Amino acid sequence: MSASKWKQYTEYRVIQHAGIDKIPNHWVSKRMRYVFRERGEVSEDGTEELLSVSKYTGVRIRSTTTDREARATSLVGYKKCEPNDIVSNIMLAWDSALGVAFDSGIVSSAYEVYVPQQEIDPHFLDLLLRTPEYRVAFTIVSKGIVPSRWRMYTESFNDMQMILPSLREQKQIGKFVHQIDENISNNIQNLTTQISLLEEKRSTLIKQAVTKGLNLDISMKDSGIEWLGLVPSHWNLKRMRFLCDITTGGGNTEDAVEEGDYPFFVRSPHVKRISTYSFDGEAVLTSGDGAGVGKIYHHYIGKLDFHQRVYLFSNFKGISGRLFYHYLKENLETVVLSLSAKSTVDSIRLPMLQNFTIAFGSKEEQLEILNQLERVNDLTSALVDKIRTYIQLLKEYRTALISAAITGKIDVRGQA
Repeated sequence: MSASKWKQYTEYRVIQHAGIDKIPNHWVSKRMRYVFRERGEVSEDGTEELLSVSKYTGVRIRSTTTDREARATSLVGYKKCEPNDIVSNIMLAWDSALGVAFDSGIVSSAYEVYVPQQEIDPHFLDLLLRTPEYRVAFTIVSKGIVPSRWRMYTESFNDMQMILPSLREQKQIGKFVHQIDENISNNIQNLTTQISLLEEKRSTLIKQAVTKGLNLDISMKDSGIEWLGLVPSHWNLKRMRFLCDITTGGGNTEDAVEEGDYPFFVRSPHVKRISTYSFDGEAVLTSGDGAGVGKIYHHYIGKLDFHQRVYLFSNFKGISGRLFYHYLKENLETVVLSLSAKSTVDSIRLPMLQNFTIAFGSKEEQLEILNQLERVNDLTSALVDKIRTYIQLLKEYRTALISAAITGKIDVRGQA
């Protein structure tokens, strides 16, 4: 989709507004004080629907956007707002935490509510206030020394410029933006699905390679284990206790140091840092309890430290540590879940690991498998990276195109 499809306006009028230097001649520009008034009504009993303001969703009924308790102890004195009002979070307007309300309700007294004094298409208005240009403008007029203390008060809001095409053109722009957003969002969703399919295919190939080998035409034998099924007849089947040492760490999450010299493995996919180490060598690590059970795995060679509820596997015998890592990553969660009636497991006990069965071939075959896994990983990662880059470009293009339409840089009349 090329931007050249939409023509540029040829006649502009210069205005003084942050991020917007000119608008089409037939558009108007007014200070906010002449377009809106501040709403002063407050709730007398606090029974109205509570609304919230987010940079991501705009103004919405709070109960539809969060699982948290929707009401404070008392909402008496909260500010009323009606459909088409602007609601602005004084402290975060500079970060796009404002927008148009599409429902009646009440909002925190830390918000400002403004009522349009003329007919304005609410969808156009909501889009306009959340463009990058207006975000810049809100940032400039906010008062405070640091972002955490920036505030945009009514006086500053009133002095800003409001740009407005005719009501008919507002509706045309809104329709155009909806079509653009829908088309690009559908493309992004399709690309995101492709990423999921690629990663699913990678996982399937890795699991097949580490449990069945690379040659599926060779003689197979029954492993005697339901979840494992058939394995190459010449492969070994051994419990984990005979293949490696298993231990847990001695650290707590609070021991992490931001600029520490060594990696510190905790019950999270994100590795922290620490100033001391308790292990030096090749290790595979996994979370022993919490939300990461069966989902978090690391393979590392070198000095490290680890949490007291993280399992570390080392001193591998007859099996490559790297292959051990892939085998564990693809199979352990299935086994753990099969031993529990719950959909999630709170912790992994040591006997469960000690008795976990691993199937593997010779060192030469392990090396072949690892080389193949590296190729699969490299190819998949390269494809996924390209798709993610394209998704990011689509998002940037969508933002730029929508902003151009909303601020009058391109003429979409007759396109929507």
